[in-house]
Amino acid sequence: KRESPVAEVVAGQERRTAELYDEQIKDLTEGANEATDFETGSVVFNVIDEFAAQADEAIGAAYNAARDRAGVEGRVISLDNLVLSLRSKEGKNIQSGGVVDSIKQDLINKGVAFVDENGKLRPAEGANRLLSIDDVEDLRQELNVLYQSSRGNAGATELIRTFKNLMDDSVEKTVGSDIFKAARAEKTKYERTIERSRKNKRDKSRKNLLVDILESRVEPDQIMRRLAGTGIDDFKGVLDFLKSADAGEAGQVALNNIKANFMQQLIDKSTKKGLVKGDPKITFGPMLDFVNSLRKNGKFDELFNADEKQFITDMLTIAKSRQVDRGVAQGGGPSGQAVQRALEMAEAGVLANTIGPIAVPFITTMLKNTKA
Repeated sequence: KRESPVAEVVAGQERRTAELYDEQIKDLTEGANEATDFETGSVVFNVIDEFAAQADEAIGAAYNAARDRAGVEGRVISLDNLVLSLRSKEGKNIQSGGVVDSIKQDLINKGVAFVDENGKLRPAEGANRLLSIDDVEDLRQELNVLYQSSRGNAGATELIRTFKNLMDDSVEKTVGSDIFKAARAEKTKYERTIERSRKNKRDKSRKNLLVDILESRVEPDQIMRRLAGTGIDDFKGVLDFLKSADAGEAGQVALNNIKANFMQQLIDKSTKKGLVKGDPKITFGPMLDFVNSLRKNGKFDELFNADEKQFITDMLTIAKSRQVDRGVAQGGGPSGQAVQRALEMAEAGVLANTIGPIAVPFITTMLKNTKA
């Protein structure tokens, strides 16, 4: 059964079924990748990170406008609020991976802060505590570098974002809100996205996958694992963002990559039980279990459109129709039982009178091969 023309046909069917999945995955990813967790997570991360970066870039543009158009010159920016905030956060230095101490030392080096005789960080006094727009922008860029290197460390990224907001507030108060108008609009859009995502959660837990990705608490290679394991609220939150105007066309590309990844998970889970002539054997049971798990938690309807759901349903139908009865597969079907009975008769010598003793060894060997 394993080495026969029938086995060749079965292998061809397995191969074609796998090819259908492969074609569907390539259509969804437009052939750009193989829908691995890392590739898919990177696509999703880049779209969400680009949205977060827009607000930051708008703030940077406001700094340039303050320097170039408003004619703000000299040391006019006070960062007293940042110094005091740093002092209150010194207990979080280890949790932040040394971010607090790094920024603290930078402010001391710039002369806007000092450590008093009691070891407390304090704002410098008089004109020395003021910085120019260029100085603050340089510090902001240093914080951006720290932010990039701290991805995945929620304790660090949250603090850095807080410190950057305090710096932005100080600059805006000095140069005027008109220059920061566009920056505020982008920042408000970003904050509303986060707030909307939090309000849409039925559970009141603090964890929120979209917010975690926006604030760089999740590495790209962990995004698909988190999506697979999270509840429907977090799952829907990420998908809703990718479908929104904020994500643009790139959001639909990322959404299609997520679909392709789940398709790949489906075929991976369905082909773990061996090969047929070197081709993966597609098994109905694991395939149905995976689809049912997605249906049960609501992700199936949330992720796939009508055509995609029909494709998966059709593949389930094909897999079920090709499922062999367990008894037949193990040689317990009618033909298998007949072969076994003939083999027993040959070995017992019953066939010798019918076909002759010379032919018995040959027939016995043939029957054993047929059983195999």
